[in-house]
Amino acid sequence: MSQQTMYSAVNNSPIATLTAAISATDTTILIDSAAKLPPAPNIATIGEDEAAELVYYTAVDAANNMLTNCTRGFNGTLASVWELGDPVYRAYTAYDHNAFKVNIEDLAAEKANNDDLPSPNNILPIESGGTGIAVAAGNGVQGRALISNASVLPSAPTWRVLAQGDIPVLNQNTTGSAAKWRDARRITLEGDASGTGTLDGSADLAIDVTARACNVVTFNLPAGAGATVTLTAPAGHTSGNQTVFIDYADTATKAQVEALSAAKIRHTGSNSAGTSFTYVCDGVALPSAVPMQAVFIKSL
Repeated sequence: MSQQTMYSAVNNSPIATLTAAISATDTTILIDSAAKLPPAPNIATIGEDEAAELVYYTAVDAANNMLTNCTRGFNGTLASVWELGDPVYRAYTAYDHNAFKVNIEDLAAEKANNDDLPSPNNILPIESGGTGIAVAAGNGVQGRALISNASVLPSAPTWRVLAQGDIPVLNQNTTGSAAKWRDARRITLEGDASGTGTLDGSADLAIDVTARACNVVTFNLPAGAGATVTLTAPAGHTSGNQTVFIDYADTATKAQVEALSAAKIRHTGSNSAGTSFTYVCDGVALPSAVPMQAVFIKSL
């Protein structure tokens, strides 16, 4: 619904009077003081009570105190004959009240419409171009668009009203499938596993993963002083491409050996070179065999 025109008022509604009688069809009305009425265009009331007539005037001849280009019997009132001295004034009328009501209801309905979330087919379109950024409102409601230089405004910005449909909707998907990203992203796994893949947003990403080869070998370090044991690397583990870690097989064994304050289990060579590895317990005779485990991790 379009807004209804509302007209200005004047404080206290001062009363002018006719300085000449008028017929029901006269469109020029002479009064004693045009200053008592608001500027044109506006409406004036002639007479009083139920017989009063509304007149719509589009011009005022202030020098000659005349209302000109008048529409008689405005807003459904009766155009009548009026005599010299009859009152002419700006009253609060049914037209004013109804215009307030209609315009408030129209603004409330428009606000409710603007508050709705846009549907998939009614996205707020945004388009960038050489003159700046243009934005139009959705849901069939017109909006304002700021057109300016993206970096420096040489002068005051210019506003241009855009209706929905003036510019295309971006990234509107009607195929039922996911829309691709503008820039795909490469995902790389590093560390104890390797793998790569490209994700563009159109589908799930599956990455083939290559993990380090890992073998666990259990052994016993014999009882006695200077006890040693030699391990052979599992198949596939060769010199220069592996790392070996050793540890006690269980926490109870660890506590037992660590209670021997002078005991020190060590590797006699590099923990990555060769295919056989020797471990020795220095400083104390082990009272019994010690369960151990070695973890062979192959480099990627």
